[in-house]
Amino acid sequence: MHDATGLYYIALLHDIGKIGISENILCKNSPLTPEEQEIFDSHAEIGSQLLKDFTLIKNLSEGVRYHHTRYDSDGDISGIKIPMEARIIAIADYIDIARTPRDIRPAFTDEELIEKLMNERGARFDPVLVDAAIDMINSGYVASKVNDEEDNDMDVVDFSNAILERVLNEYIEDIKNKAQKDALTGLWNRRFMAQSVNSYLNVSGSRGALLMIDLDNFKSINDTFGHISGDDSLLSLSETLKECVRKDDILCRLGGDEFIAFIVSAGTKDEIETICKRICSTFTAKMSEIDPRIQASVSIGVSLSQTDGSNFETLYSKADKALYFVKQNKKGTYHFYTETGRYTGSESDNGSGFLNKVLNTNETLTPDSEAFPRIISFIDQYTMHSQQRVQAILFTLDPSGADFQAAFETLHSAVCGNLRRGDVFARYSDTQYIVILINIGADIAHKVAGRIEERYKNEIELNGTGKVPLRFEIFSINDDEQDV
Repeated sequence: MHDATGLYYIALLHDIGKIGISENILCKNSPLTPEEQEIFDSHAEIGSQLLKDFTLIKNLSEGVRYHHTRYDSDGDISGIKIPMEARIIAIADYIDIARTPRDIRPAFTDEELIEKLMNERGARFDPVLVDAAIDMINSGYVASKVNDEEDNDMDVVDFSNAILERVLNEYIEDIKNKAQKDALTGLWNRRFMAQSVNSYLNVSGSRGALLMIDLDNFKSINDTFGHISGDDSLLSLSETLKECVRKDDILCRLGGDEFIAFIVSAGTKDEIETICKRICSTFTAKMSEIDPRIQASVSIGVSLSQTDGSNFETLYSKADKALYFVKQNKKGTYHFYTETGRYTGSESDNGSGFLNKVLNTNETLTPDSEAFPRIISFIDQYTMHSQQRVQAILFTLDPSGADFQAAFETLHSAVCGNLRRGDVFARYSDTQYIVILINIGADIAHKVAGRIEERYKNEIELNGTGKVPLRFEIFSINDDEQDV
């Protein structure tokens, strides 16, 4: 960061060395000869020598000495090594001279001045300062003196400080943006997303949809095709999201392969579905163009502020549950939390009564019925086209128990640690897990359920988590045995 007060005094004294230059040269009304120009340019060194013992103001001597040094100089000092004060004064001095009419030329128009600055961007002048100066000219901050007889122009001091203020403000804004954005994709981070969503939903009547988006099989893409392809897939997904949502919608990369799109002023469910379908199809098409070998897709979970929550954390949690359903059942598509909520069963039977009905019916059930599509997809997958014996175990936790969330995570761990390759499990409701065991009988299912129950109890005791009662029920599918 640079001191505006110090810059003020350096700008005041930047031409002090002209006291050592002949007035014939300083006041000449025609172009200087090469020899005269060399003498004139020496005023920077003269001024630096005059001020070298003044150490109270940082970079005073250096700012005066280098204010005529080119940014691309091949000398001992160049580019960013030139003190910022000197770089600022160089462009401020040039603009002040260009905007002042001379006997040998009129004042530059804004268009002419911008053209001159662009020609010298990165050569004579610091490109960052050129951009800041041009912004100020375009905004009308720097008034042209063409045909203006009044001496109302800013001097070098004022303009130098104005440039410094503009650059510092942009620098601070850039730091803030970088702190709030993902380095790879340039999308907002979770903190910014949460703040923006909450601010938006705090306004009465606001409607929004939160889309939780996950790149399917991302680890496999990295492992098979390399991390460059993995990064390309993340960038393709971020570009897809930018194309498929509106400018006012908010996009975020949570990290890894997870993204969020918050649709402001969300319309009907059909309109949100259209956006989800567009995201899925556009991303797949993009990845096919990049590398046809990569079979890439995205899964989306959706929550709506009208029905699912009025703040970011609630919407995020429910969209995450909807996404979990998609990942467990049919990747590459989307799902609404409001529909997921219908699959949790009635309070009276915790879903087991209806599950028994589903497992023993000859009726073909569809996801649009009032049945439980979470169960149906498993039944369809493993029984409709197979004669294998299949067992379903439904684990239920008492939601009134202490430390319920920790207990639910412990149950998840216990289930994961006791299944074979090919077995399937999914979250069935807010209090239940369902496990599908392929090609085994009810007796083995009892043993598996017992092991899971034992591991659950041991981990609960080891972790010191409050005891939450667990019970299980077993349902036999395509098997003569039936144990309910």
